[in-house]
Amino acid sequence: MTGRIRSSALVGAASMDTRLPGDNPFKDKERGEKDVKAVITAIEDSPALTNALFPSCGQNESSLNGGGMKKAEAYYKCAEAVWSKRFPEYFKALATGPKGDREAVWSKVKNLLVWLTKETQKHKKRMEGTRSGNEMTQDELDQLPHDDERRSAWGGVLAEFPYYFRMTALLSDRPNWEPVSLGNTESDDITHVAGFSAPPPYTTLGNSTGNGSSVDGDGLVDDEDGLGNAGINDDDDDSDDAKKRKRRGSHASSTIVLDDDADADADADTKPKADVKPAAKKSKYASDLVELANAEERTQHKRLDVALKDIDAERARAQADEVHSRHVLGPKAQAALVREQRKSENDEFKRKMQLLEAREKYGDAAVNEMYGTSFGLSGMDLGLYLPPPS
Repeated sequence: MTGRIRSSALVGAASMDTRLPGDNPFKDKERGEKDVKAVITAIEDSPALTNALFPSCGQNESSLNGGGMKKAEAYYKCAEAVWSKRFPEYFKALATGPKGDREAVWSKVKNLLVWLTKETQKHKKRMEGTRSGNEMTQDELDQLPHDDERRSAWGGVLAEFPYYFRMTALLSDRPNWEPVSLGNTESDDITHVAGFSAPPPYTTLGNSTGNGSSVDGDGLVDDEDGLGNAGINDDDDDSDDAKKRKRRGSHASSTIVLDDDADADADADTKPKADVKPAAKKSKYASDLVELANAEERTQHKRLDVALKDIDAERARAQADEVHSRHVLGPKAQAALVREQRKSENDEFKRKMQLLEAREKYGDAAVNEMYGTSFGLSGMDLGLYLPPPS
């Protein structure tokens, strides 16, 4: 449902309604996957967004000192990068409208990143349990042979979750990043296959008095804080439970005890409680240990990859030797055998010819008397032993 705007920044009188132009930018389900890729690209191309949404180990820049960026602002900038060029009037209205309407937009980006991170961690854990490993990059996968079993294993992961390698690149140097609670928990649009099929619809923005926005037909949560045209200065770090505790604390502080029973209860509450052991402080070296463990894991996987490549190379060398023996050495050996056979036949022929010549010159009686009647003369030269002709 297309919402309406009632704001003195857009119209001259508060009683006039201005209908936003164009279709709802978040209802085009066919662009779901393209919008997911656009959000990831916007974060990859902006170091400021990367540091704000996926902070690395170490101390972050203080926003009070002019550095850093709050998460709410970073989420909204992602939304602007993806949709503001297609729907400029819509985002122009959001820039001057109530905070709740902008939150309805950036909470979709937040929900998307939480979902992407959880899916990345799920598939990373899944690949850790296989021989295929989980430290491979897209370039390494493309260079694998077509019959490599790792190619089929990773093909299943990418068919189910095509954003794996891009998300691991964002999370690789940020092992302590954990997804926070969902911003707009009333919406389940981004938990499906496309990931980002239906971000928030046009809402009915608050009036010029700043009393917040009402719930529209698609069930967006009201802006109950009544902050009107406040800018994007909300810090997204507090969870829903923390916000509830703050509200309960402020309510309790304004309650006045009026009777004696309540005084007794208050005294009971102020009694010293049993000693509670303070929570163990997180070691300042914990992040370094995690980084070292991850580096060691990557090293082990690289060593395994090198060993597998050595095995493949040895197998290829054995196959090459077999082909060389069959097609090169075999014919050479056969030719040598034929040459030896021919040489032996030639020697035997020469021996017989010499014997015949001797019989012709000296007669059979002289030859038989000296060498016998057999032909087993082992190829000797008869001319060396027969007397010269008279």
